[in-house]
Amino acid sequence: LFNHWYVATGVYKDSVQVGASDSVVTLILTVNPKIFASFSKSICAGDSVKVGGHIYKTAGIYSDTLKNGTGCDSIISTSISIFKMDTTLIYKTSCSSADTGLVKMLLKNRNGCDSLVLTRTTLLQAGAFAQTRTICADDSVKVGAHVYKTAGVYSDTLKNGAGCYSLLTTTVSIL
Repeated sequence: LFNHWYVATGVYKDSVQVGASDSVVTLILTVNPKIFASFSKSICAGDSVKVGGHIYKTAGIYSDTLKNGTGCDSIISTSISIFKMDTTLIYKTSCSSADTGLVKMLLKNRNGCDSLVLTRTTLLQAGAFAQTRTICADDSVKVGAHVYKTAGVYSDTLKNGAGCYSLLTTTVSIL
């Protein structure tokens, strides 16, 4: 009032001279406080947070001054952290060439963010093998589930140690 600055809530009186008479002016002042607020927000990589007119996409602590409901400044401090994309590599093997290669899957992780799962499948070699067995007359040789008692060349498909099927050719000869 009239050459005085008031910064606190209160009732202030001042006298002023108007013409030849003095008048008392009463000022009832309410100072609305600034509001200070802090928020923490975790977002997924590539997402953003809007505070007032600002959009934030990177981790950090940001301060914004906004007008509150009474028209006064409010200071908003926003701490942003970023959940990074999870990437998981899975290595598999298969006996079938149809199953080999790289498969990419985009899933959601426990934070609701994108998670990349890469599965690389390599081919196990089935192989072809040969063996010769010599037996005495009236003996036999067992190959897989088959029993051979006569001379000849026999082909059997057996599962190898890796779980793949291999061709085993057995030549049986009699002494």
